[in-house]
Amino acid sequence: GDWSSDVCSSDLKEFMEQLAALLGDISPQEREEALDYYERYFDEAGDDLQQAIDHLGSPQKVAQDIKSG
Repeated sequence: GDWSSDVCSSDLKEFMEQLAALLGDISPQEREEALDYYERYFDEAGDDLQQAIDHLGSPQKVAQDIKSG
């Protein structure tokens, strides 16, 4: 049903908040760019949002990828 879209948006918010926190030790510019990139990524996922989040794995994993370039 439609309730699942609400679940996704709160999942996404949590994901982005955790990611932002985990990127606290890189430059603000790099962090902004990374967060912008993933916000667009999730925007484009649309109805496949949950799949997109699952595909990326945890915010920790994403943060590691970003930091390792």
